[in-house]
Amino acid sequence: MKKVTIILIFLALCSKFLGLLRDIIMANFYGTSIVTDAYVIATTITTVVMGFIGAAISTTFIPTVTRISNDSNQYEVHKFVSNLINVLLFIGFVIIIIVIGNTEKIVALFASGFKEDSFKITVDFTKITIFSILFLMLVSIYKPYIQIYGKVWIVGLIGFPLNIILILSVTISYYFDNIYFLAYGIVLAYIGQAIILLPFVKKGNFKYIGYFNLNDPTLKKILLLTLPVILGVSVNQINTIVSRTLASQVTEGAVSAIDYASKVNGLIEGIFVTSLITALFPRMVKSANQNNFEKLKNEISLSIYYLSFILIPITLFCFTFSSEIITFLFGRGSFDNESIEMTSGILRYFSIGIIVFGIRTILYNAFYSINNTKTPMINSSFSMIINIFMSLILVRFLGLNGLAIATSLSAIFCTILLYFNLQKSIGILHFDFRSYIRVVIVALTSLIITYLVYNLTGLDTKSWALIIIGILYLLIYILLSVSLKIKGTEQILNIFKRK
Repeated sequence: MKKVTIILIFLALCSKFLGLLRDIIMANFYGTSIVTDAYVIATTITTVVMGFIGAAISTTFIPTVTRISNDSNQYEVHKFVSNLINVLLFIGFVIIIIVIGNTEKIVALFASGFKEDSFKITVDFTKITIFSILFLMLVSIYKPYIQIYGKVWIVGLIGFPLNIILILSVTISYYFDNIYFLAYGIVLAYIGQAIILLPFVKKGNFKYIGYFNLNDPTLKKILLLTLPVILGVSVNQINTIVSRTLASQVTEGAVSAIDYASKVNGLIEGIFVTSLITALFPRMVKSANQNNFEKLKNEISLSIYYLSFILIPITLFCFTFSSEIITFLFGRGSFDNESIEMTSGILRYFSIGIIVFGIRTILYNAFYSINNTKTPMINSSFSMIINIFMSLILVRFLGLNGLAIATSLSAIFCTILLYFNLQKSIGILHFDFRSYIRVVIVALTSLIITYLVYNLTGLDTKSWALIIIGILYLLIYILLSVSLKIKGTEQILNIFKRK
């Protein structure tokens, strides 16, 4: 798993760099404007709709196909996967018809505060971007299929066509003065993802069968199993809807500011959390199927610790230097000082939840590996209620920052509940809390030294200073960790040495 994780992290780094470049170009050309607000809402509508289906497939596909493969032959696997593809494409076309026929109502649900110009652009964008759902469905099946047959690293490639096409579409839309290239670019980007995965699906010996059966027993079983997952995801989607709607009522560009800050958070999660889970989840399923819960607990505990070793210093750095991060990444062109101030404040309070979001993802997948989809759904529901309640209150007093604080605090609450519920299901997880405390102390010490150097040397007046202080912070953290023999340092360094 370690070697695969390193490959995935490397691919994720390259892919996320392209994604970051895409966001930088978008910020430079369009800043936080009605165009970016419309773009964010249109893409959000598509991802919210797809979120229900994507989460259900990602949590049940691997266990189901593994079981069919063990109990039957490859023909039954191909038959099931083919039927799932056909059924999802059918559902996709139905969704497209519904969305196109009710676009205005749907946009009003997501962005009730938009003015006439913003609203019209969002409606037009949505009628185009919703077609990408067909290709998102194909990707949602291709990815876990490839994971099952041992080519996990290939999944890390899909970000490349996505980001390259989006970069081209943003650039073309600006220079040709046609914002609708932005929407068409989204559809083409997801087509690119599906195309790049298809050859590897075929190499996994998949043979498409023209089979369509809504009454297929395995399909019904998956539906029953994923109902709690779908309900759990709906909780997250409701959070998204409430957050975007409240943001649209604050000020023009608020939706875009939240999106930019979220993407910085997503950059971190995509590099470390997603890469770890992509490699870990099949192993967790295997351990659970073998009833080897000691091994499962050990994998979960180590994953949480290694993730914490990486994310705790990142959390502290993002909270302290949020303004410098946003200025360095987006502070040019149409992204003015007002945009920087608005976005950096959101990032500061989003960063509180960086480590929590990562641990929560590991815990979710731990439950899914033991076919328990009900517990995450219930806990997510409590989290949603808390998030909405706090958002409605805090946005009145703290504006957009209040939304970010509510998101982080609700994630903390959900993660604590998940942790204790998981221990009830598989037993007490093995944690050495002294090691976590030492990591926090080392990270804080590194941050204080870096902050003093930053202010006392005049670096705080330089636009490029973030690179210097970032490298300095990393070096101090590594040196202190090695010197104090912090748990995990040697193992992590050995992984890179072997590579």
